[in-house]
Amino acid sequence: MKFIFSFIVVIYSSSALASMIFIYHAPKHHWEAKQVRGIFQNKYNIPAEIIHIREKAECKQQDSRFLELCINRKGELIQLSPSNIENIKKSFKTFARGGQNA
Repeated sequence: MKFIFSFIVVIYSSSALASMIFIYHAPKHHWEAKQVRGIFQNKYNIPAEIIHIREKAECKQQDSRFLELCINRKGELIQLSPSNIENIKKSFKTFARGGQNA
């Protein structure tokens, strides 16, 4: 339940996506990462090609140009804060418009 609530908070608080999305996850949380990818694809029409899932032992920001999310060892989804959140929000709006007009 924490996982779903955390995901909703991340999506609605930041409303942000980027040209690439990285979903990092702690060991044994690959399934949750796949769920997050599915929500981006199905609800927000984000192409699968720009969503990358990677296993990482720790949740640390790698590249501030992209949206980076991480599922920690407790199963909590967190956003690794990018420095250019306004540009990422603009990217999200582009995908959202495309999905509504189709």
